Amino acid sequence: WTDFEAHYDIVVDYENGWWEERTLGPVFGDRFPWIQVSGLNWVYTGHAPGANQYNLFPASGDWGWLYSDPRVYPWLYRYTTADWYWYWPGTAFPGWFFQSSTGNWTFGPP
Repeated sequence: WTDFEAHYDIVVDYENGWWEERTLGPVFGDRFPWIQVSGLNWVYTGHAPGANQYNLFPASGDWGWLYSDPRVYPWLYRYTTADWYWYWPGTAFPGWFFQSSTGNWTFGPP
């Protein structure tokens, strides 16, 4: 768990594989560097420990790498489109996303 905890700001360990991350909310970390995040499902952790930012690669859809940090989340920057998406927190996978450049809502990966 040491690697997982070094990459995320854990506030609660539910002791069943689920953790409460200060910014992302509930995450399943038993398969680190793969974690499960509500709305994004399984994502690969691509950021350095203690970086205070998130570089995540969702396993589902054609997202590519996403960036966020505690100051801007639930905004996610998508490198492949050079655009920002607002994730509607609490929506179940595949989630609702607002694309800033178009003003459109998308259900699931854009």
